[in-house]
Amino acid sequence: MVAELERRQSAMELHVINSIQQSLDNNQPLSFQALASLRSLIINPATPDSTLSSVLDALTRSLQLNRDPVFLHHALKLLSDLASHRPHLSPFALDLLRSDSLFSSASPRLVGESLSVLLSLASIGNDMDAARFISLCLGPSVSVRQCLLRNAEKLVFRESVLLAVFLGFTRDPYPYVRKEALDGLVKLCKNGDFDDRDVIEGCYCRAVELLRDAENYVRSAAVRAVKYSVFEVCEWGRLLVICSEDMNKQDSSDAVFIQLGCMVRDMSVDVRLEAFEALGKIGLVSEDILLQTLSKKVLGINKDKAYKPIEGLDISVSAVAGAYIHGLEDEFSEVKFC
Repeated sequence: MVAELERRQSAMELHVINSIQQSLDNNQPLSFQALASLRSLIINPATPDSTLSSVLDALTRSLQLNRDPVFLHHALKLLSDLASHRPHLSPFALDLLRSDSLFSSASPRLVGESLSVLLSLASIGNDMDAARFISLCLGPSVSVRQCLLRNAEKLVFRESVLLAVFLGFTRDPYPYVRKEALDGLVKLCKNGDFDDRDVIEGCYCRAVELLRDAENYVRSAAVRAVKYSVFEVCEWGRLLVICSEDMNKQDSSDAVFIQLGCMVRDMSVDVRLEAFEALGKIGLVSEDILLQTLSKKVLGINKDKAYKPIEGLDISVSAVAGAYIHGLEDEFSEVKFC
């Protein structure tokens, strides 16, 4: 009985493959019924690898004959199913995806689907060249740009390329893209070897600018704690302090503390929470500044006192007047007990 079922299964597989090959030999695009037959072979755990190799060959040839967006959508789904059900064949599916011009499609949705499949198949390695990566980032699709920035660490590029891309897109007109660019910067600098003060100053300046962003989640991302693996001014400030000369470390740390202290009166409760959490991570602060956070009135010692952590950025101590008092008086209990 088992032998008979296996014989019928093999006969059906052979019939499907021969039918598809005949259509391709006549330069006829595959029908959606043929694609459904291919999927039945892919998801069937009894289908041998030799048959699945024929399926890949059929997909390769059909992609050359049919550029219809609907057909390409189904072809991408087949590639994803193949990699999911037969992981050892995913490199071949990946090669097919890379060799095809799916990313040149005029359909943003199709480009996004192609990118999603590529990222799901790719492990560690450069599965997209830098030129294509930048070209897609500069394309009209916001969702594609956001996806690329979020997953950039999966694609092996030079750190200098990623640094330029992330910094550039922190000025993107779409707030979710700005947030992903900030997140990418922190991941890059945490995993890379960035000890150049000019680079750190550039990142710090962008962080300070985005503390005044119109969107809550962008401002919140600008002060979020490192444990959440997203961008925080505190982290850039910490690096800035490390790169400072010994005589300037105290001033740099104070300046970062003041900059974060300016956010405790933000209109967003999430931003206020992140600001207080970030303040708690700074371990080197002058006593007069701490006293100023406990007094809403500007203390005499702090009048006209300002810091310049980097060129072109002046920070007044009066900005943190009563910072902790404001936290204790906050209308939300989670802020009070932060």
